[in-house]
Amino acid sequence: MINKKLTILLLVITLIAGVFAFSSKSFSQTSGSPVSYLKGYGWSSNIGWISFSSTNESPATISYGVNVASNGDLSGFAWSDNIGWVSFNNTGGCPIEPCQPRFIGTNLTGWAKALSADNNGWDGWISLSTKTDEQIVYGPNLSGYTLSGYAWGSDVVGWIDFRNVIKESTATASCGAANNETYSLPPTNNLCGGAGTNSSVVTGTVSGTVVYTWTCSEGTSTRDCSAYITPPPPPTICTPVITSTQDKQFVDKPEDKCEVDWTVVNTPSGTGTSTCSEGIICTVDGVATTTPYTNKPINIGKHTIVCTNDTGVSTTLNPSPQCLLNPSYGDF
Repeated sequence: MINKKLTILLLVITLIAGVFAFSSKSFSQTSGSPVSYLKGYGWSSNIGWISFSSTNESPATISYGVNVASNGDLSGFAWSDNIGWVSFNNTGGCPIEPCQPRFIGTNLTGWAKALSADNNGWDGWISLSTKTDEQIVYGPNLSGYTLSGYAWGSDVVGWIDFRNVIKESTATASCGAANNETYSLPPTNNLCGGAGTNSSVVTGTVSGTVVYTWTCSEGTSTRDCSAYITPPPPPTICTPVITSTQDKQFVDKPEDKCEVDWTVVNTPSGTGTSTCSEGIICTVDGVATTTPYTNKPINIGKHTIVCTNDTGVSTTLNPSPQCLLNPSYGDF
């Protein structure tokens, strides 16, 4: 004796010939512009595989698929070799409202319907998530781009496993306007084209060059992008510049002293920053002297004045100051 489940299944299969009569018709999404679609296969231990897009068929002569609009609504058709077309269009009349198959967040909700159902023992409805009057918690759930979980198709279809179904974007990943541009800091805008999602921007190496890199994702497609890093400006070189108007001085007697005055400025060079700190220390003949550098006594002879800044760069006053004995000394 054939059980009720097999009897219903046999009745359904007898309708497949009628389904094939229009199976070459093009089935596509019926409302709005899809931003993504479902691809891959659902599995039922009762009826086998359910194909969610014609890209899975070989040869791909039948155009069909289940599309997802920007608001999450599903539309279109899947195909089963055993029960024919499964509609994901909102046709109304489902057992419990809302009928519209839809992604709410990551959860697939609503109803699909097998068009071959004869309503004599099976109405064809497939519940995509737990109904409020049931105790069993079920329903496909989206993680990233891959679905998992089960829908319920009553005695004929039973549980449909969605683990091999993927939500794919209708667009492909592309880099945004920031790609191949030059930045002094990691870019934050225009990283990906279209509605693509960017990864974090990190410093990496492309063909031996250090650049900013990131990845753009659109569905399951990805694109590696990069931007050049602005070379840092050359470091500022600060050099003490000493100015003195006193070169040679004369004294009348050997015991007399001359006086020397000078100023020193820490001066930048190159194209770096335009200022230097004034941390400068000067020495006279190796002995440190304090500011201001005015009226510094020096003995007869040639003297060396060196000023060193806080980066260790030194400058020697040239010409060196000299204190000389007056040539007329002793001539009187």
